[in-house]
Amino acid sequence: EKFRVQGRGVVLEGLALGLEMKGFAMYVAAWATFLAREVAEGREVKDAGGQQVTAAFQKGGTGIEAFLDMVDIFGELTAHDGWRRSVRDAHAIIENDGVIAAIDAALGAAPPIVAMEDMAAASVIEDHMREAQVEDDTAQANGSLVEEPVSVNVAAM
Repeated sequence: EKFRVQGRGVVLEGLALGLEMKGFAMYVAAWATFLAREVAEGREVKDAGGQQVTAAFQKGGTGIEAFLDMVDIFGELTAHDGWRRSVRDAHAIIENDGVIAAIDAALGAAPPIVAMEDMAAASVIEDHMREAQVEDDTAQANGSLVEEPVSVNVAAM
């Protein structure tokens, strides 16, 4: 929900300015990886669009491609080949080499040698994603979750 409300417009603006938006692509790829792992491990994703966002990763789903086809979330980005490629590339790096390697790739750093502390950091990141989801669920249940579109001047970044 956050990407649809806040991130999509920023990505579209950045792409229109000729920026690659690799950080956002890595973020979406990490989200997809999280969803796929939750589904694979049989955990329910508690999200307003939980069934919709996990459908691509359920048995018979086509994974990242179906995920990126979700017009409700990605809007015009579903038809942007460069954006889709960036997300797919980041997703492949996360799947094969881990989150730290994907962050390094998004930042343009040389591929790191993955150490045990890197894997521990990736585990901490996943734990924080689960905690943030629980916090959002609680706020939504209490009626205190307010999501407003955010405009960011990516040219100034």
